Amino acid sequence: MIARSVALAAALCLAPGLGLAQEPAKEDMPVVPVNGMKKPEMRNYRAAWAGFEAFDKHRALAPAASLHFRMISRNPSAAAPIDGVELKIVGDDESIPVPIAADGKFTLPRVQAAYDSDALLVLNRKQGLLRAMPDIHTPGLPENARRLGDLRLECQVLVAVVKEEIPFMVNALINSVLLTRDWCNKDKMEIGFRAPRAPKSATLVHGDRKKEIRVIENEFVAPLGDAAWPDDALIELTFEKPEA
Repeated sequence: MIARSVALAAALCLAPGLGLAQEPAKEDMPVVPVNGMKKPEMRNYRAAWAGFEAFDKHRALAPAASLHFRMISRNPSAAAPIDGVELKIVGDDESIPVPIAADGKFTLPRVQAAYDSDALLVLNRKQGLLRAMPDIHTPGLPENARRLGDLRLECQVLVAVVKEEIPFMVNALINSVLLTRDWCNKDKMEIGFRAPRAPKSATLVHGDRKKEIRVIENEFVAPLGDAAWPDDALIELTFEKPEA
């Protein structure tokens, strides 16, 4: 199980969240200047489209939720510097700005023309500083609670993006290690998720059942592959410090 978890973690690190983390995969990717920045974050819009399709396919995991994303720092212990951050969908003949809220949250539009023209997602920040992650929340839950089905759906969206970006041989290798193409639903699979701030503890709750789960720095480890816990189970977080 350790090897399988490491394999999945390695794959997710290769192209984390909309791929805003690496050099473009295509050698012929055009140079898009951004405020004089030589190497801005830049990835393919089609990878995000794969995330859209995964959200639609697995919507039953969180039927009341919508698909959003959140820009976060690649450093787990640091807050994301959102001031002045701009994201655009850049195609052959158009540039579509994507508004980012003060908390880093944004909604990426589905634009068929951008998909057809193999448009780029361009961020006005140097590579390696920020990444965009799926952010799926069923309405009505308290700030310190995450629904397990929401997290399972976030994983499906993220993995779809990753599979679109990583090389075929890497994809095949992960499939062989996990013994499945459904990385998120692998038996006993556990994945770390970023908490709003450093969690002191995390408890999985459903009815009268409770189970303490691990916390690591600013993340909690969710048992996505444990079928004994339904999608409506909640992870309740307690925090080291009150929110400022």
